[in-house]
Amino acid sequence: MSILGAIADFATGVYTVTRRTAGTRVDGRWTAGASTGFPVQLCVQPPTGRELRDLPEGARGDDIRVVYTATELLLRDEVTLEDGDQYAVIRAERWDLTGAVHWRCWIARVDKP
Repeated sequence: MSILGAIADFATGVYTVTRRTAGTRVDGRWTAGASTGFPVQLCVQPPTGRELRDLPEGARGDDIRVVYTATELLLRDEVTLEDGDQYAVIRAERWDLTGAVHWRCWIARVDKP
């Protein structure tokens, strides 16, 4: 079985990813880019102690999850999990195992004001 088959077998669900296009400045004011949402099959896991230790210092105390997917996730993409909480992608690694490309990403819960 390929890694992509394992991701599909162990997926914890299909989640919504929100991606924003680049924003612009108009007359000195920031205008956020448009956002699009799309479904992605993810395997969501808790991080290991070593993975937590290797995160940047400012992110170590956050609510962190590790996700595996066949879809490329970009930094700052937002993932909405089943509890409705939003998580931002803070690190993404591309893995190529015998031609089967998948992504391992770390996501941190976004605190909404």
